[in-house]
Amino acid sequence: MSNPDITHTANEGLHAEIHDITIKESKSKLVSLDFIIGQDVSKSQSAQKKDTPQITFNPPYEISGDSFFTLRLHYGYQIGVVKVPIKRHKNIKIEARSLLSEAALHDGEIHEWNRAYADVKVSIAVRLRTASGGVSVPSVTDPTELSPTTDRITAICPRFRILVIGKSGVGKSSLINKVFGVEKASVSHSGPGQAEIEKELTSEQNRRLILHDSRGFEPGEVDTVKIAQTFIQRKRNALHIKDRLHAIWLCFEIPWACGRLLETGVKDFLELKTSGKLGTIPVIAVFTKYDQLIDRAEFELHRQGIRGTSKEDIVERAKQELQEICIKPFETSVGDKVPFIAVSTGEGYEQTVDDMVKLTFSSVEEHVASEPSITVAIAQKVSPHVKIDASISVGKAGYWKGLASGTNFMGKSLKSCLGVIHIDIVVVWAFDDPHGYLRSNEFRMLMYSLVNDLADPQPQKPIRTLTAGLSMVGTIAGIVSALAGPAAPIVVPIAAGAVLAVWLFQIYQQSDDTLRRLMAYIINLTLVMQNIFWLTTMTEGRPITRRLIKLAFKSYQESTEKTQVHNDLHEYVKQAGLIERAGRDGVLEKIEQLINRNRIESTEMHSLKHRISGIDLLAEDESWDVENASSVIT
Repeated sequence: MSNPDITHTANEGLHAEIHDITIKESKSKLVSLDFIIGQDVSKSQSAQKKDTPQITFNPPYEISGDSFFTLRLHYGYQIGVVKVPIKRHKNIKIEARSLLSEAALHDGEIHEWNRAYADVKVSIAVRLRTASGGVSVPSVTDPTELSPTTDRITAICPRFRILVIGKSGVGKSSLINKVFGVEKASVSHSGPGQAEIEKELTSEQNRRLILHDSRGFEPGEVDTVKIAQTFIQRKRNALHIKDRLHAIWLCFEIPWACGRLLETGVKDFLELKTSGKLGTIPVIAVFTKYDQLIDRAEFELHRQGIRGTSKEDIVERAKQELQEICIKPFETSVGDKVPFIAVSTGEGYEQTVDDMVKLTFSSVEEHVASEPSITVAIAQKVSPHVKIDASISVGKAGYWKGLASGTNFMGKSLKSCLGVIHIDIVVVWAFDDPHGYLRSNEFRMLMYSLVNDLADPQPQKPIRTLTAGLSMVGTIAGIVSALAGPAAPIVVPIAAGAVLAVWLFQIYQQSDDTLRRLMAYIINLTLVMQNIFWLTTMTEGRPITRRLIKLAFKSYQESTEKTQVHNDLHEYVKQAGLIERAGRDGVLEKIEQLINRNRIESTEMHSLKHRISGIDLLAEDESWDVENASSVIT
């Protein structure tokens, strides 16, 4: 529902200057172009070059508010090189509010506004300015930019530093590649006495990772354990967090029933950890190749002639064997001082790797520091839950605090407030985004429009679409399945431009309207990022595209989750008083609650991935089409 007071404010406060207008006509012959204000022809230009007339304004022509102008295109026919005018013309009405809404998103820079009217393309070079004449955004008093919290965190700890210990063939390379998205981890396998533990292994594919490798502890190799001990103790005493070791993965291949899990060297190393000589650096025991244990359990049940065994029966048998050959001997040796987990990098076992990353994140956060826990969350590529946890941690350390009281945002425009929130969330998810789509004005425009309905104090009605009433997973499945047919652009209608532009450039103030929008933006963007994450798992690690982003956005926009989130925010802000909200920071608690309630379970999405694996989501990219969408009201 539009608000007439807001529209009036838009008419009063927003001004822009037009530098030039260019017309391209693809079929008919253009003779001239008139620029008409009211009933009068203000400026005229003949088509000098390939039916592309351009009107230039010097000084620029100023527009504001509810004003409009008309472009009159005169057509003719051509005899040789001579264009003969005929009495036929076309009028195109251009409303100032459409120009203003886009110009407002470009921070005082000249922006090319484009529209298509049948065979005519109109391009207008426009720039936002204040009523006083200075080129700037209206009503913004921010003397300085807000600095992202992630800038401070990554300055302290730019890379996650991990030591991976294990014998050759145990599966270290596969594990590192799976977790950190590095195609070929340069894991060394030196001969006896040639430990490469000091070497920093890095990759251009993931600049948030520093890997140290140790080939494991063979029986009788006392020196190898001492080399590891010396390295770890030196790293734990490093002055700066970025130079310290943040975690250790101690990798074992799950042995056969008669095999031995812990060799003498491994026991010696674990003794160093349990005795406190390695300090608080988390050591996580990783039992690898769990899929092979499952296969052995299935084979053994069949060998025993047990027919009709279900998948659950096989998993239960494997768990029993894991308990006997791994967990019991490990706990007998170290007690509960070293956490452990069984994993496989094979297809169908994604959850085991996800759980290992969760364990690593929580261990680093508890025993090392918050900064490296955020860095490992950024570096890892397999756990959306860890990305969400890290986003919440960053928000709690930065700009999610005091949203009701304005602790961080007094004197700032809402565009600046949302901008720094946007960057912090996008940085944590760390998608392969070489074109910067997730930081683009077009994507921000989509996200801004998603909270526009919260200006209305009434709860939101569900969107009427083919996927309405479905959960997020159901909505994704429906839209993705539709893409299996003939390719068609993904349409994402957004809010009316002038209204959108006004509230973006208002200064933060303590109000229900402002609070609802800030809270919703945080939750919406986090959940859209979650959708993008799951869609990228279906694209074999290729860079994200605008089409994929629009699919993730539309899936959330049309889901029951989005409607429920916004309705819950309406109810929360209406019921909770301003003093109560600002007191214990119940706003932050509510944001965290709504995000957690709408996490997608990994098992659901892994199942969906297998069902729609034949659909190529990145067959071809498409434009944002945000300009055209701005005139669509749903």
